[in-house]
This record gives sequence, C-alpha cells and structure tokens, in this order.
Amino acid sequence: MIDLIKKEWLEERKTYLGGTDIASICGTTPQWRTAYDIFLEKTSKQVVPRVINEAMEIGILLEPFIVELYYRRTKHPVIQCDEIIRHSEYDFLAANIDRWVAPAEGKKFVLECKSSKLCRKKEWGEPGTSQIPLKYLLQVAWYSLICKVEKVDIALLMDNSFYIYEYLKNEELEKNILKLGIHFWKNHVLKNIPPSPKTHNDLDQLYYNSLEKKIICNEDIRLEWSILKDLKNKVESFSKKIDDSSFKIKDFMKANDVLVDANGEILATWKKNKRNNRVFLVKNGDKDE
Repeated sequence: MIDLIKKEWLEERKTYLGGTDIASICGTTPQWRTAYDIFLEKTSKQVVPRVINEAMEIGILLEPFIVELYYRRTKHPVIQCDEIIRHSEYDFLAANIDRWVAPAEGKKFVLECKSSKLCRKKEWGEPGTSQIPLKYLLQVAWYSLICKVEKVDIALLMDNSFYIYEYLKNEELEKNILKLGIHFWKNHVLKNIPPSPKTHNDLDQLYYNSLEKKIICNEDIRLEWSILKDLKNKVESFSKKIDDSSFKIKDFMKANDVLVDANGEILATWKKNKRNNRVFLVKNGDKDE
C-alpha cells in the first residue's frame, strides 16, 4: 500500500513544479538536485524512484513532533493538508505544504517544518526573522505565492532546540520565481529541451550515450586543458606533502587521541569512529586534513 501511494505521488509530481523544485531550478541545491534533474523528473515517461536518505527519513518521522512543538509554543490550531494546491491560473505550478495554521485572529497561513544538524546553525539567522537558508526561502516564498497567504512560519528543530522563523510575503521575489517557473515549464518541460548542465552529474546523464568520434579543441578549451593539467600536477605534489606531514604527526601522537599546543588548543585528533577505525582530523574549521 505504501509503495502504491508513493508511486502515485511521484506520478502526480510529474505534472507540476513544487516548492523544492523551484529551489533546484534556481540553482540553490546543486549537491542534491539541479534544474536538469527536475527536467528529467518531469519529462520521463517512467516514474523515477526517489532515493530517501537518512536525513530525509528522519525529517519525515520528526514532522508530527515538530508540529506539536509549534502548537505548544504558539497555541495556533494546526490543520493537516492532504491535497496538492494548484496555482489558480497555471495548474502546472503547485504546492505540497506541511500544514495550515488557523490562528484565532487573522487569516490562515502555511507552516513548513524543518529539522537540521547543529553544524548548520550558522546558515540560520535570529529566530523570528526570515533569515533562513536561500533554498528554504525560495520554497516558502513559492508556498506563499501558490497558496495566496501573507506569511509562512518555518518551525525548525535543530539538535535539542526549537525555533520559529517567519516569512512575510515578498511580492517582488514571488513575481520573479513565478516567471522562472512558467519559463522553465513552457520552454524546457513542454518543449522537451533540457536546461544547461550545471554539474558533472548533469553532463554524465545528458551525454550518457557516447560517440566513437574525435573532436578538435579550440583555443579556449586548450587553455582550460593546460590549466587543469597544471592544477592536477600541483594537487599531486600537495597530496604527497600532506601525506608525509600526516604520517609524521600520527607517528608522534602514537596511541594518543588528541594533539594540543602549549596553550592547550587542539591541533589535531586521531580518534576511533563507530566502526572502530581511527580517523585523523586536523583542527581547521572542523574539516578533515
């Protein structure tokens, strides 16, 4: 039953552009989905299965809990929304919202639920403001546009803390993304013309079927080749130096987990992970060596 519902939902998604789609079309989610991915999803003759990663699964399971936290904080009645809301004029533009909010006073508005890792806290501004990641800003602006509401509340659960952000209707922003959505649907989806590739994955999908032919480079590509070759040589040289330095530091640390300087500041760690393997990290913005 779950698989059937999922298949039907994915099939219906092919008939419209939604809030997460518009964020990808604007280029704010290249690590997950690009405009080309959206194009393939909408034009494919078959339903393309959507891979649900761990973060997405956790977000789905946490949604009812986040809604309950929102209600306890605001006391605003929250209403389940099971239908897809279509634009009044362009039915290929739609929204699949988390909840409606129906305050005792004033007009109803939309609630969007989010969960995030603590390490992403710097992407969010002060609670109560609209200082949220751009991909989410475009998403809630889209919901405001499609649902014809004056605001969208964003309920965020981050680690063990709960925050509420507020998007207030931005006519100019919504006008621009409306134009972008219409243009994408009419000029790419309906005409079956793919948008320009933006990532290596886009290129791999677009030119999956290779031709056994040669192509002569022009001056620009020759220059790019020279730059790439030079960079690769430098990377190889730096990689060797990094490996040598890492070896010397780990050899000095031996069985110790943490390396500190004379003031006690952490310089590097070499600790066991969940798989019982020791992972070496240099203190540099909490990034790996």
